[in-house]
Amino acid sequence: MSRLSGQSILYQAHFVPTPKSHRKYWTEKFARNEANDRRHVRRLRRLGWRVIIVWECQLENHPDRVLTRLQKILSPQR
Repeated sequence: MSRLSGQSILYQAHFVPTPKSHRKYWTEKFARNEANDRRHVRRLRRLGWRVIIVWECQLENHPDRVLTRLQKILSPQR
């Protein structure tokens, strides 16, 4: 879900700039967040849930794409 890439964290295909101060803290925090996200997604999937991650920036920049994606995912299977 995340990869350290220069000055940024690639987190679920989104670049989140790493703050310049307290870099070690933020790198560790992003790693903890990633681990927590993975754990929660795995638990939900084991319980039979379909997990769909939608980023706020996706909704702001491309709401039509998000809607289309959700419609495809949620439409009854034929």
